[in-house]
Amino acid sequence: SDIESKTHFTLWCMMAAPLIAGNNLATMKPGILQILTNKNAVSIDQDKLGIPCFLWARTKGVEVWIKPLVDNNYAVCFLNRGGLPATIDFNLQQTVTDTDFSKSYTIDGSYSVYDIWNNTELGTTQKNISTTIQRHDVLFVILKKK
Repeated sequence: SDIESKTHFTLWCMMAAPLIAGNNLATMKPGILQILTNKNAVSIDQDKLGIPCFLWARTKGVEVWIKPLVDNNYAVCFLNRGGLPATIDFNLQQTVTDTDFSKSYTIDGSYSVYDIWNNTELGTTQKNISTTIQRHDVLFVILKKK
């Protein structure tokens, strides 16, 4: 589905994976074209730090993945792997530790929260992210230091 394609592409971008389209570009559906050409998503994948995401938390059946970006910004992906919609209420201002590299990241201070797929501002990290994520879908955001 288009939702699962968007989720798949989001995870590629979070992992800093090479972006290679294996489909026929001449017959590509418009929804897939929009996914593959989303400039903000591609910029997350190609961020100059080159650091892949790591699992930050699991909350109410949703995995929360974080990826450090240049300029002390972050990409965050809320992934609903489940078969039903999941409602979250998540505090973005916490210290996170990447256990594989023993490095802590603190989301401290005020960041703007930008929804990559819906192209909208969601506010700041001064309040929790509260939303419902459909089955097999993601909420994919950039946290930009204010």
